[in-house]
Amino acid sequence: MRTAGELAADRRYVGWPYTRSTVAVLEVDQAAAVVLAGSGLADRLGVPAEQRVYLRGWAYAEDTWEVAARPSLGLSPAAGAAARAAFDRAGLGLGDMDALDVYSCFAVALRQACDALGFDPLDRRGLTVTGGLPYAGGPASDYVLHSTATMAGLLRAQPGHGLVTGVGMHLTKHSSAVWSSSPGGRAGDSAPVHVGKEVPLVPAYSGPGVVAGYTVAHGRDGGLREGVRRGGGAGLRAGLRGGHGGGAAGRGRVAGAGRAGGAGGHGRQGQCGVVVT
Repeated sequence: MRTAGELAADRRYVGWPYTRSTVAVLEVDQAAAVVLAGSGLADRLGVPAEQRVYLRGWAYAEDTWEVAARPSLGLSPAAGAAARAAFDRAGLGLGDMDALDVYSCFAVALRQACDALGFDPLDRRGLTVTGGLPYAGGPASDYVLHSTATMAGLLRAQPGHGLVTGVGMHLTKHSSAVWSSSPGGRAGDSAPVHVGKEVPLVPAYSGPGVVAGYTVAHGRDGGLREGVRRGGGAGLRAGLRGGHGGGAAGRGRVAGAGRAGGAGGHGRQGQCGVVVT
């Protein structure tokens, strides 16, 4: 186990501001299994009531697939919508949860979920039952199966209710599932309860802007990726998100890949993803 201080001391950046110690790794050798059965079959198989864990409610939602076209880069309406629908179907609320496992590929996923669901990142229940995706491991897209299996074991040992969330793509796909040691609720279906609406992107813009978000990519050696370092001024290839009014050119969002100065005072050049409003 690593302390917060040890994680903060890691200076090998993957994509600024994330270091190697704080990002998930999918190339791990792990497996998990969940067996689903109706109550009738469980009765016939003789599964003890205290060993049963029930899916009380779940829901799925989507933010826009184009990250730059989202109304707000730092918020996830879909994560909140999925959780609210899952709680409604379960007949329970966040305050009823005894355990949480919030999808944790990167810190931003945790932060967005906390904002969307309305709880403190330092919640006394903790945000994970596995130890978190970067530390417990998660083979490819299979982490939620591991968190679900772990939650089931926990609810068998300590009866109550638990929330498991999942994320896919670039924080695009969101799911929430409420599991419980007691039956009830309604499962719902796979139809998304929210689908984000893209703000249109336009191809070009010339004029002043404000950087809304950016990152700099680093290689395995911790240095900036070869082939994209350069001195001199910064270049940007981008599209503009427009339609906000205000002035002849209007206000909008430029989003794309470019080359710009290093982040966080590093003073170096590297591959850079930039969003400008």
